[in-house]
Amino acid sequence: MDVVFHVPGPLLAPDYEGTRTGTLSRRERLITMQIAVPSDLGTRGQREVSRYLADHLVEAVVVARTTVARRKAMLAVGQAVPMARFVASASTTRADPARRCGSRGS
Repeated sequence: MDVVFHVPGPLLAPDYEGTRTGTLSRRERLITMQIAVPSDLGTRGQREVSRYLADHLVEAVVVARTTVARRKAMLAVGQAVPMARFVASASTTRADPARRCGSRGS
């Protein structure tokens, strides 16, 4: 599964909200999922940004699994589910600032 984030800029902005499917290639065994990033996401706090991204990654996996099953494509999307859930759960836990910066303490 390939995830593409569509970030609004000065020339173009996504014409949709949330998550949608992109291309499905049976030959390359790949499905592309697209996630629109709201223009105000950069003004939100780090926790809210992490939560938005994690929630939409989980949603992308669910939509991809449904799409793959419906089109009877033999892709291994199921492996992405645990990873997306891990990202979602990690975004809700509070990180220790010392560990985030890589220091071990003095």
